[in-house]
Amino acid sequence: MCVLAVATCAALAWATPVAALAGTSAPHGSPAPPGKNSKGIPRHAPRASLGVFEPSFKCKKPGHSHTVKTTVDLSDVHLTHAYKRGHYLKLDISGQPKFTLSMDFKGNVECTAKALATVPIGDSGLELKVGPKLTFSADGSVGAAFTYQPTIDFGFTLNSHGIQNVSRSIKNGAGIDFTGKGTASLSLAVDAKIQTVGGAFGLEGTVGPVLTAKVTADSATSTTCWSGSLAGDADVVASAHVFHFLNAKVEYDKTFGEKKLAGGCNYPILFDGSPGTGAPPATLGPYQIQTFAADPSAEGTDESQVTGPTGTVTFDSALQHDLVGSDWATWSNGYTGDVYENDTQLPDGSFAISVTLPPGTGAFYAYAEPNIFQDFKMSATAQGGPSSGNITVHGEAGAKYFGFYAKCGHTISSITFTDNGGDTAMAIGEFGIAPASACKTTH
Repeated sequence: MCVLAVATCAALAWATPVAALAGTSAPHGSPAPPGKNSKGIPRHAPRASLGVFEPSFKCKKPGHSHTVKTTVDLSDVHLTHAYKRGHYLKLDISGQPKFTLSMDFKGNVECTAKALATVPIGDSGLELKVGPKLTFSADGSVGAAFTYQPTIDFGFTLNSHGIQNVSRSIKNGAGIDFTGKGTASLSLAVDAKIQTVGGAFGLEGTVGPVLTAKVTADSATSTTCWSGSLAGDADVVASAHVFHFLNAKVEYDKTFGEKKLAGGCNYPILFDGSPGTGAPPATLGPYQIQTFAADPSAEGTDESQVTGPTGTVTFDSALQHDLVGSDWATWSNGYTGDVYENDTQLPDGSFAISVTLPPGTGAFYAYAEPNIFQDFKMSATAQGGPSSGNITVHGEAGAKYFGFYAKCGHTISSITFTDNGGDTAMAIGEFGIAPASACKTTH
C-alpha cells in the first residue's frame, strides 16, 4: 500500500519574481509622497497578477533515482495588500493557480526547493518577503503526473483585536493520477514573511489547499487505485514587536472546506465499446485483431471451450452452440455465425458467462445480446476490476461490442459478461483476439 500526501498550497503566487510585483507598492527608499489633508488614509496596493514559476529541486540520500518537474502558472492568481500604520494590515490572495507535476522516484530520497522575493510595502519601513518552500520525500517507487488547478481565496485583516474578517474558500481542481507503490509526501507551500528593513519579524505563515491521497498497488494485476480528500489550511502568526497595535502575538491556524474526492484506478487493462452494434474494427487499442474461424461443432451442442487463432477460450460452464438466424434469431452488423447461449439463471435473476483466455492474451472482444426483444442492462468486467459499466442492449438485432485490451507489457486472463436481470437467456459470440506480443508500443 502507498500513502501519498500532496499539499499543493495555492499561495505559490508568492513564487513570482520581484519584477512581477513591482507595481504593488513604491520601492523602498523612494521619496515620500506629497503632503495631503487626510493623513489617516491607508496605502492600498494595486491588484497584482502574477506569472509562471519553475522551481528546481536539490535532492540528497544515496541509492535513489528520480525525475521531477514542476511548473506553476500564476497568471490567474492575484495579491492585494493595504497597510495603515498603527491601525491595521490587510492581505488577500485569490484566483486559480495551475500546478503541473511530473515525477518518478525510486529508493529513499529527500528533496527541497525554496526562494524568496522582497517587495517593500510603500514607505512603511516594512518588507514583504514571499516565495515557495517545497519539500519532497519518498521511500519506495512512486510516480505522479497531473495538472491541478484549484480555486482559492484567502484574506484577513490584522488589527488590535487580532486576525479579523477572515475570508476563505476552496474548490477542487481535476486531472490527478498517481502510480507506484511506497510512501511519499509532497508539499508546495508559501513561505511568507513581513519584517522591518532591519530584519525584525512581523508576520509569517502558509496558506493553501492540501490534497491527501491513499494509493494502493496490486502486484497481481498491476493496478493502482487511489482515493483522497481535500482541505484548505491556513497558519498565520503576527508579532506585537512590529505591529504595535497588537497587545501580544496572535495566531490563526485552521483547516477549512474539507471534502472527500472521487478517486480512480490506473488499470493496465482498458475497455472499448465504441463500435456498439456496428461491425468490429480490425484493431483494438494497440493490437491487430484476429477473428475466429467457424465452429465445426453441430448446432445445439453444449460446449465448454472453443479454439481460436491463439489458443483455447474456455467457458466457466457448458454453453449451447447456436447459429444466428437459426437457434438464435437475431444479432447485429450483418453477422450470421456462431454464438454461445447461457440459459442458467443465477439466484439474483441475472445471467453470467465467464471466459478464460489463452495465456499471453493482449486483447479480446465479444458481442453480447439478451434473449427477449427488449432493452436490458448488460456489462463486462475483466480480471482485476476494469469494467464496461452497465450498457443498454436490445434483444432484437441489438448485439453490442465489448472489447478489452491490455497496455503493452500486460495481459488479460479472463472476462465476465453479465445480463443483469429480467431476461430468460443471453448469448455471446463473434469473437476477436490478439496476443500480447503483438502490442504496438507507439499506441
